[in-house]
Amino acid sequence: MNGVHPLVGLQVESEALRLELATFFSTQTAYRLQSAEDTELPGLVIIEMGGSWNKTLLSIQAIRNASPTTEIFLTAAHADVPTLLQVLRAGVQEFLPQPLNKQALRDVI
Repeated sequence: MNGVHPLVGLQVESEALRLELATFFSTQTAYRLQSAEDTELPGLVIIEMGGSWNKTLLSIQAIRNASPTTEIFLTAAHADVPTLLQVLRAGVQEFLPQPLNKQALRDVI
């Protein structure tokens, strides 16, 4: 990431992925996961691409509109090149294929 943004938001559907990311970020002292009580916008949002690409694109656009400086990482088990190009053009900074590689995640944050 470009700067230190300790607050991390998760928009993931899979509970297993949510737990994996929560565990990962609990070991990263410079970051903390966004809670329901947080009122500030996160510096990083990780979105899991689920079944609806349109829903994912709408989420990206909503984040961009609310906070243009928030970094957005996308994760998915499968993604084709045209879809990846579309989400990158929408403002995603990183794509993390699943299963997650924790070292790759460490490298990009």
